[in-house]
This record gives sequence, C-alpha cells and structure tokens, in this order.
Amino acid sequence: MEIKYIKESKEFCERRHMNPFQIPTPSNFLSQGELRKKLKEYDDVLSVVILFASKLISLIKDDPLLIVVSDEHGFILEMYGDEMIKKR
Repeated sequence: MEIKYIKESKEFCERRHMNPFQIPTPSNFLSQGELRKKLKEYDDVLSVVILFASKLISLIKDDPLLIVVSDEHGFILEMYGDEMIKKR
C-alpha cells in the first residue's frame, strides 16, 4: 500500500496531465545576456540562498538534495546540491 502523501502527489500530477513518474525538464531558456541581467538583479537574494544552501547541504551531505532558485517566471537562476541530480 502506498503512503498517503505519495498517492496524493501522483493524483495531483495526473489531474494536471503530468506524468508522476517523469522528472520535468525546462523547455524555455534565457539567453546568456538575459541570464546575466537576472543574476545581477537577484544578486542579494542569491548570496543569502548560497549561505543557507551550503549549510543545509553540509548538514545532510549523505542524502541527495537539490536546491533550485528561480525567478518570478520560473526560469532557473541557480542550482545547488547533488551533481547527479543536476545532470538529469
């Protein structure tokens, strides 16, 4: 029997026509110039995130973890954590 929250998560995906067994990948990307501009715009936020992400990752270093920071439109600005997960 499946754990309740896992079952609910799968149902949530299916209601939104998403495959609960597939890891989504970005389909739209910022240009290099747009990314540089966004990184400059989010510099203060990212510096705080880096601090907390590095502390969190060091506390649970044996568990795979990925921290993703995106802008208000969902564009990925930075990723911290497990390199194997990042490559997917």
